[in-house]
Amino acid sequence: MRSKMLALAAMLLLAGCAAPTDTNSDCEDDHAGHSGHDGHDNHGPGGAHSTGHGPYEVPECEGVPSVHITAMPDMMAGINVHVELQDFQFAPHDVSTEHEAGKGHAHIYLDGVKLGHIYNEWVHIAAGEGTHTVQVTLNSNNHADLHVDGVQVQHTVTVDVPAPS
Repeated sequence: MRSKMLALAAMLLLAGCAAPTDTNSDCEDDHAGHSGHDGHDNHGPGGAHSTGHGPYEVPECEGVPSVHITAMPDMMAGINVHVELQDFQFAPHDVSTEHEAGKGHAHIYLDGVKLGHIYNEWVHIAAGEGTHTVQVTLNSNNHADLHVDGVQVQHTVTVDVPAPS
């Protein structure tokens, strides 16, 4: 009787090991409940306080999001910013909800001051004459700053705005 039970236990164990696994659920299991909050204040660009949400370290199984921006002076006034994303989608309808892999919004900063959220690939910002720094960060639905290998997913450029003609 004991040998039959051991044989049955071994078969069940082997059957469980041979079952196919879903890599997405493994990723979700490894990071379940990770809200992006680390209990510390989060300082945004230039040392300015952000919304207080901590970083979210993007696991490899979620992909590697990136952002690239191009900023150019607008012919009338201000700056036009073009946002290009890789492995990330804007999800304005999900803002302020739980983290969802590869989705969220961006935060835009002018000279270290947060101006607001970005939900699509083009944005115009008001800026006077002079040299300005424009930064865009990628953020989870829950506003956590996305990080890859400990580095915030962001892009910063400098743009010269000429005097109005």
